[in-house]
Amino acid sequence: MSSASEEHFNAHFNEGERCLVILAGERFLVTILRVGGDRIQVTFPTSDFPIEGMHVDLEFHDENGYTAYESEVLETPREVGDGLVVKRPPSEMIRNNHRSAWRVPADFSVTMKHHVHPRRVEVPVINVSAGGMLLRTTMEVAVGDSIDLSFMLPGELKADQLLGRVMHVSTPPDAAENEHLVGLHFVTPDARSREALSKYIWRRLRELDPNKLRHHRRATDRIA
Repeated sequence: MSSASEEHFNAHFNEGERCLVILAGERFLVTILRVGGDRIQVTFPTSDFPIEGMHVDLEFHDENGYTAYESEVLETPREVGDGLVVKRPPSEMIRNNHRSAWRVPADFSVTMKHHVHPRRVEVPVINVSAGGMLLRTTMEVAVGDSIDLSFMLPGELKADQLLGRVMHVSTPPDAAENEHLVGLHFVTPDARSREALSKYIWRRLRELDPNKLRHHRRATDRIA
């Protein structure tokens, strides 16, 4: 582990600390009982599950997100109350921060233009939030590049013109030749564009999962 990871590990893995144990897709809230050598013992509610060698994730949550460690089961409980023994995580921690803006699958496209090149390309939007969007494109871009964006949101009468900064570039497993995903952050969007994006996001949320929002009326419901 790096010194930073070791510091986080020492802060998390102390007797009495609580965390989530993720096993076979199930989540268990546990308390750390003992930490020693390459072993960590935690409380566990059952005696017939899991089995030795199973993969396990240990998650420590806070208000900003959570830190995850990968491990495996070393000893299983023989009786309720024995607890579970897992291997001290050998790998780097995985940190996941909560998003500052809600993201929804999109059903529109944008025209993007690189600041360096004159060519304009229309590309599909994979998902969008009030703070940025994910695009699928063959245009060559790099992290930090500035991109001009032009798009018409469904239901709107006026096109939006925004400046985006490339935050990450990746290649999905199903990518066609030279195709990649580009994550953009909106640079100082104007008030009208922010309002239009917020209306669109709440409209999409209602379309995709109306039951979840049935009892949650917002100001955007009245203006959508």
